[in-house]
Amino acid sequence: MARHVPNLYGSGAGSHNLTGFTNTQIASVYMTLFNASGQKTDAQVMATALAVYATNQSLGGSAATAYGFQVSSVGLAGATWNVGSNGAAFGVANNSTQTVFALLSAANQAAVNGVLCGGNSSLQNQSNVVFSGINQTGDIT
Repeated sequence: MARHVPNLYGSGAGSHNLTGFTNTQIASVYMTLFNASGQKTDAQVMATALAVYATNQSLGGSAATAYGFQVSSVGLAGATWNVGSNGAAFGVANNSTQTVFALLSAANQAAVNGVLCGGNSSLQNQSNVVFSGINQTGDIT
């Protein structure tokens, strides 16, 4: 995961660098983000990144099928999502439809030392709307 989104979770993520972490350690980081009070934007982005990894046959294998995920050659990464009025968070026009991978890539490009949208709370709120929507729709059968 860190290799595909290095500014969020890899070499460019500063103290948020998860390179070399075990699955258990990554799950612990996720649970810390999820259990934080208030808006859970960081947890939403990480959940999407993990789902992209788990649902792609060449990245995560087929283990996720045992948990109800649809696994394929492209997985969730190839699914599309309309950003609605939140295009600014991803550098695209409002109401444009993007692949989930493109949205994660845009979030990664805008991250500074692992901080989504470089800390811009307005853009983080827009990101939360999009990633929450993706996760609520899910890739569960």
